[in-house]
Amino acid sequence: MNPVVALRGLHLLALAALSACPASQVATAPDGGAPAREAAAKAAPVAGWAVYLDKATVVIPDDPARPPTRLPGIWIVDDADPAAVSGLLVGADLTPPAACDGAAAAKPAFIDARPLASGTWEVTDMDDNTSDCEGESYWPVGVVGGVVFLAGATHMGCQGMNIYGAASDARALTTRGWTPPAALPGALERCEPDGAFVETTPSFAPTGPCRPLPGGWTEATEDDAEATPESACEDCRSVGTSEVWRLANGRVTRLRSHIYSAGGGPSAVATAPVTPASCPSAADPCGDPRRFATVPDIAGADPVDPSELFWIATDGASALVVTTAGWQTWAPGAEAPAREGDLEDMPMAARRHVDLGALVPRACAALRENARE
Repeated sequence: MNPVVALRGLHLLALAALSACPASQVATAPDGGAPAREAAAKAAPVAGWAVYLDKATVVIPDDPARPPTRLPGIWIVDDADPAAVSGLLVGADLTPPAACDGAAAAKPAFIDARPLASGTWEVTDMDDNTSDCEGESYWPVGVVGGVVFLAGATHMGCQGMNIYGAASDARALTTRGWTPPAALPGALERCEPDGAFVETTPSFAPTGPCRPLPGGWTEATEDDAEATPESACEDCRSVGTSEVWRLANGRVTRLRSHIYSAGGGPSAVATAPVTPASCPSAADPCGDPRRFATVPDIAGADPVDPSELFWIATDGASALVVTTAGWQTWAPGAEAPAREGDLEDMPMAARRHVDLGALVPRACAALRENARE
């Protein structure tokens, strides 16, 4: 069974269990008034961006009067229900931030509690040094269609060289979690025969010396009329033990990797443009960059350079630009950014919402509840 579909089913059951709670268990406002969910529903919509780092979510409302909020963990607003929020707890520090002190009372967001690491065992060497030599670990690298994609590695043991295997996982955090396509028509594809990753953020840039041919891979050259498979590219046949996805710069990108030695193995990238018609979900930013021709970091951006990232709202109402200098939001045709600020790291994803007002209150409630456990 497709793992995303299976995980989506688990998520739906959890959401159903939450919605079945009796009224006495629903969080109420401090003054004892109506349930927080009803109060949130009556509040004015909060349009803006949810920006995803590998261990945190940054909420950037369009309204300049509302400051950005950084929350530990990955928090996703459901496309079908803006009051529904789900999260994945990543990172060592999950302390509710100061911004949660003033957050409205709300029912805690659903948390996907499945572990991101497991299965270690200890080996003691001749000098009585002990180390963990078996296990799996995963880390977020992309969010597409409400699904958090995680790259992973398997530590196979401590006999001689430490040998890892590439792994991946997908956590659907919306009721309509996206199912990746089996193929990307018209995609640009490249493979690096020894470009697989272990514990670093994978590169989604479509670079590498090999390109696909029917039945195998061959060295990419200017004249492929009589191309034959090259031995250096044969390892690209084995890609596929790990598959993760990302959406940025108007393109959806798939990375497949396979590791057969200590950090070595092929890594294949396929990337294709997205349009409103092919957009994975309502909150994914699949808008036309041409509406923001006045923004230098969009008009002149390298579509696959990880130091130059942009996302265009599907309705064309807003653009988010992130470079090593910080982030900016833009309105179409504007000569200056609407908002700007700093990020500690380059993001892996962004989602655009017409109403993300429930994200901070429900995530804060979940973080407070997690801190008490």
